[in-house]
Amino acid sequence: MKRQNYTVLGTFKVNEVFPFLVDPLKRCSTRTERRRNYTDKHGQIHSVNMQSHRLWTFFVNGISCVSCGITGEFFSLEKDVGNKDGPPHFNLYAIDDTGQPLLMTKDHIIPVSKGGRNTQSNFQTMCTTCNAMKGDK
Repeated sequence: MKRQNYTVLGTFKVNEVFPFLVDPLKRCSTRTERRRNYTDKHGQIHSVNMQSHRLWTFFVNGISCVSCGITGEFFSLEKDVGNKDGPPHFNLYAIDDTGQPLLMTKDHIIPVSKGGRNTQSNFQTMCTTCNAMKGDK
């Protein structure tokens, strides 16, 4: 199964991901402190970075879109199709009214183009539909 430019390796419940997140501001002395192994649908083990501002935003700010209220239901372990050697990562998805997965994003409340900073206090959860309508407003 492919979504956007990603190949789906497996899907996971929110409670299978959140307990293992690492605060992006935490200093980790080793690479293994910020990674966790997940097994894909074919039994292959993947080391996933659990220290991400995007994932931390979902954990701290919630998994619902601040605009329309749609709620993320599952994480998908995915690999970028264009970078086969790249590491896999988690994307959060909601299910839209048509039953299709809808990607949830980390949005800048004040866009970087308008002077917004890359700080947790300037991040919010939005679905891709609402984020596209917001643009750099």
